[in-house]
Amino acid sequence: MKSLVTTFLLSILLSFSCFSQKLTSDEILNRAIAYHDPNGEWDSFAYRLFFDQDLPDGSISKEIVELNNATSYFKAKRQKNEVEFGLSKDSCFVISTKKLPCERITMMRNYYLYLWGLPMKLKDPGTNLDSKVREGKFGYTDCYILRVPYEKDIWYFYFDKASFAMKGYEFFKDEAKRIGERIELTGELSIGNMKIPQNRKWNNTHDQQYLATDKLVKAEKLD
Repeated sequence: MKSLVTTFLLSILLSFSCFSQKLTSDEILNRAIAYHDPNGEWDSFAYRLFFDQDLPDGSISKEIVELNNATSYFKAKRQKNEVEFGLSKDSCFVISTKKLPCERITMMRNYYLYLWGLPMKLKDPGTNLDSKVREGKFGYTDCYILRVPYEKDIWYFYFDKASFAMKGYEFFKDEAKRIGERIELTGELSIGNMKIPQNRKWNNTHDQQYLATDKLVKAEKLD
């Protein structure tokens, strides 16, 4: 009887030990991707995205962006200044009286691919995910925090500890002085089987100045 009790207690202790084991940064990222893109649709993502950007002066800037990740196609149309530009097979094009350098167009494409492709984009080559997992709050939500150092800035990503949904992120040009920007994510838009964070509210980290809110209004599948 004593041996049976001992065995039972040991099994309980082992079970608690397994549950209390901390997740690695890779495991957290994988669970976050499983939440946002369970079927791995980002690589073949081909949609027209409609954005409203709320600015501090109360105005709204509208933009339409087309992304086809399978063919590396990108096009953006800004209704405010009626400029249309993009990339097709690494060749830039501009439909406007205003000229835009190809470097600028490439930067804009990478901006949209990165921010709206998170957290999947953290699997890209050259992304050095910090092995240390931090924990803290983003707003009122208990989060796992993953740190990613890039060449010019340091990023922190916040994932809900219960669901692994991405709640927000920060990046610092000067990590020691915490000079950078903080982006709060709210809402989700279902695109296929993906759950894309819908609203991104931008503030400075050092003085809390409000910068803008990017809103993904709707998405249409490209033909």
